[in-house]
Amino acid sequence: MIKIIFAPIIKIISKRNKEIVALGFLIFLGLVFRLYLWSHLGLNTLSWDEGAHSLAGLALAKTALHGFAPAYLIKLFNSYWAATGSLFFYPYGYTALSALSFLFFGFNQLAARIPGMGFSILIIFAVYLLAKKMFGKNVALLAAFFAAINSTFIIWGGQAMVDLPMACLMIFSIYFCLRALSTGKMLHWLLAGVLVGLAGIMKPPGFIVYPFLAFLVASFQGLKSLFKKSFVSLTAVVFLFFFSYFGLGFLAFFVLPKLGIISETTGLHIFKAIFHWFGNSLTYAEAIDPSYKTLAGWWFYLKILPSQLGGWPVLILGFLGALKLWRDKNRNNFYLIAGYMVFIYLAFTFLNNKDTRYTIPYLPFFCLLAALGLDFFTSLFKKNQVIYLLPAMLFLTGAVAFNNLAAFGKINASDIGLESAVKIITQSKPGLIVAAKESNGLNVQSLSFYLAINDPELQYSVYWPDKFNEADYAIAS
Repeated sequence: MIKIIFAPIIKIISKRNKEIVALGFLIFLGLVFRLYLWSHLGLNTLSWDEGAHSLAGLALAKTALHGFAPAYLIKLFNSYWAATGSLFFYPYGYTALSALSFLFFGFNQLAARIPGMGFSILIIFAVYLLAKKMFGKNVALLAAFFAAINSTFIIWGGQAMVDLPMACLMIFSIYFCLRALSTGKMLHWLLAGVLVGLAGIMKPPGFIVYPFLAFLVASFQGLKSLFKKSFVSLTAVVFLFFFSYFGLGFLAFFVLPKLGIISETTGLHIFKAIFHWFGNSLTYAEAIDPSYKTLAGWWFYLKILPSQLGGWPVLILGFLGALKLWRDKNRNNFYLIAGYMVFIYLAFTFLNNKDTRYTIPYLPFFCLLAALGLDFFTSLFKKNQVIYLLPAMLFLTGAVAFNNLAAFGKINASDIGLESAVKIITQSKPGLIVAAKESNGLNVQSLSFYLAINDPELQYSVYWPDKFNEADYAIAS
């Protein structure tokens, strides 16, 4: 009798446990992939952007250990003034996370990367949730599998970079927006707004997911829904996050000088540092970067998609998944996925600078499409689907692993052992240090980062190569 009564409950729990175990295994698989490949990344140097993203966090953490003394922070900025630019130019999302990481894990380059590594794991769960909301648990688990082995998520997740955390938060914001549309709960609307804001303060392009959410809401519920209390509340939350970063520029330029708190020159410097994103070039660009006015500019992100996804098999499965969506007349989900990917593609194509990591925001949806494609491919065999599914997943894992190893071989070549050179210098007399010639592995930001770690008394300082003739020490790659 007891078994008969509780049989349905046991059955439900059993099914749920299978799903949790499967997801846990996929996250474990992703972790194994990441730990192995990150161990080959090389921890003796930080790239240009990594140094910038981490430097302000290091400054805040060290100041916290000195009782939040303003005098110490000012002295640190004077010695490693690049930290000032890191604090004002880069949004404070990764700065706050890296500061906490330094306080918990110590002052080292691994601690600088731990927040990014955490988001590299978290994005597996984000892709799973979004896919489950849209297509159910079977496709969700396959999408989590593709996110777990994705070469781009692993490579950029092993560095102190903001692009992957931004993309992960954008996916979570879309998921909670879809939940809000189906449940109508204010909590889900507010969570969607908070996640858009967090994505934006991680990196300003994160805010561009907001107009996509507006498009989603208008598509599902009509234009009038954009003026309802629910979406207005979401908008207000996004604005608060937006103002928390960009608002400092307005205050520094228009308000604080008039109150006599800072000088007009200082206010203008802060304003320009924050709003450099809205200058003539929008973002930093190299002379070799193809413009949107050229065919090369439009082809740039399309030609690297196979390598970004881990190889041609994943891309082909993605196209197969898109065709399945269209054939099944699942137009709402098709337009949601295609609309988001086209939206992100256009946004980054129109930027003056081009970088392979700018594909990251729409790669989660390619994972979802590849999952649909693999599910459709194996369903063609109808019976004993798992017999065909497992070999396919093993083949894809091997193909992506090979792609990962090839990519990491290129990264290792830039390892110059900067930290070792800095330790030798800090055993000598205090002085001014410059990089003889700046590069991605040796520059003001990364040099300042390593020196600030090894210089607790702030006896050294770092400057651009144009101070070479005045420098006490010069480091060459």
